[in-house]
Amino acid sequence: MNGEVILSRTIRPNDVRDWVASTENTITFKIHRGSEFAVFAEAAALARIHELQSGGVEIHLDFAFGSVDEFATTFFSTGLGAVSGLFGVALILSAGSIQFRGVAAHTTFADRVWEEVMNRQADITSYLKRHVVFRDPDYALPKCLPRRSIVEFPFPTAFKEFLRRATSEIPEFKGRGIGAGKYEDRLLTFLYETARNSHEHARPNVPNRRLSHIRGITLEKRTIAELLKSPGTPQLLNEYLLKVDGAARSVVLMSVSDLGPGIQETLPSLQLETPWDRLVRAITTSATSKPSGGDEGNRGLGLPNVVNAAQRLRAFLFFSSAGQQAYADCSLPAERFTLTPWPEPSPTSVGTAISLLWPIVNESADQEELFPRHQ
Repeated sequence: MNGEVILSRTIRPNDVRDWVASTENTITFKIHRGSEFAVFAEAAALARIHELQSGGVEIHLDFAFGSVDEFATTFFSTGLGAVSGLFGVALILSAGSIQFRGVAAHTTFADRVWEEVMNRQADITSYLKRHVVFRDPDYALPKCLPRRSIVEFPFPTAFKEFLRRATSEIPEFKGRGIGAGKYEDRLLTFLYETARNSHEHARPNVPNRRLSHIRGITLEKRTIAELLKSPGTPQLLNEYLLKVDGAARSVVLMSVSDLGPGIQETLPSLQLETPWDRLVRAITTSATSKPSGGDEGNRGLGLPNVVNAAQRLRAFLFFSSAGQQAYADCSLPAERFTLTPWPEPSPTSVGTAISLLWPIVNESADQEELFPRHQ
């Protein structure tokens, strides 16, 4: 029903398209403990909240469990499902009213939640996920990624330390983190380049303080058996997972999501070029919107570096960018690489999400070749 969204089950990207305001321009989210996101869905939900808020829709939250005091202290703990992490922070900060089992929360409740994010230096763990929360304009560079100055983007070493902390909690890495393996640089390249791309292109030029510009990093471990059984896993991803099922039991899924104009919208259009053509050009070539000067050797190489890292990992890549969606099965030989349109329409028209799914083999970060060299 328009104007009401019940979060009680697996949320797929297509479900987000149905989050529509009532004729009174309001929408109420009724939240239950059983909600969770399917693969690639959380970024779509984050973007949809921003679309609703930008359109002047008044957002209300109605929790079917917990209490104000309980929720304020357990927000980032087990059992809160879809409302934990980036989406939960954005939803709460955008809400005009919040109630728990019919009891209204104080108007300062959202401030308490943000204070808890700050207390954790924006590095938050919610059950099986790890999130780094960025908020524009006042917290564009979170403290969990240390840097030399308050305005300088963190060096790759800061992202390397985050990767090691986050992956040390994954049992397959036995407390050592990804740094123990030879694939660290490839995952680091993906994480650093996508986060830097978001920092450079997704922050609003003229911040609107009415809107909550939440973006961030999500890292999670999922089992292949769980993904193959889930009705929310896209068929194309199932086909990729079936190639490694048996050799691998788990995957690492990393995503960087923002609310910017979209990858293709940061480039000037060539004559007769479609938005899809421009997206492909941005991802696969050295095209850039950066002005000349500075480090000319690295201008426009961020997203091609991401593709190269995914190819070396034999990973699955997914892009969602302002109404365009694409994927690449990087288990195929590099000469067969192609960026292919995602078969389902994009549920939102704003924001960018870049996701990488990487299988973990033999309970070791130093995994052997997963796929035959010629497929």
